[in-house]
Amino acid sequence: APPARPADALAEDRAAVSALEIGRSDRVIAQLPSRNAFIEILAAGNGEQLLGQPLVDANPPAAAWQPMEFLVAVDPTGLVGPPILTESSRVPAVDGYFQNYLGKTLHVGQRLAPGFYRVCIGP
Repeated sequence: APPARPADALAEDRAAVSALEIGRSDRVIAQLPSRNAFIEILAAGNGEQLLGQPLVDANPPAAAWQPMEFLVAVDPTGLVGPPILTESSRVPAVDGYFQNYLGKTLHVGQRLAPGFYRVCIGP
């Protein structure tokens, strides 16, 4: 039965409502590890994830950027050409930085077997 007065509703036992205590504790939450970017490399044919790791040594230009995606072609000698940007970060300097980073710092051409790959990089 509903309470007769609004004040009576406040006086009811709140123990039955389990969600009332969410966010009301002094629980210590561990800080997430620092990272500058995160990379996932997926096989273009079947979507199998081949690599997923933080890029702690990456140092992109300081700007608010969105996740980006590249298409990479690898043959037995390495990268066929520069990574092809398929989804921009909306910051041209960040796009260029990671296009160079993939080939010159991460050496994806030497890490991957011949084939086509989707390379997703996010903040």
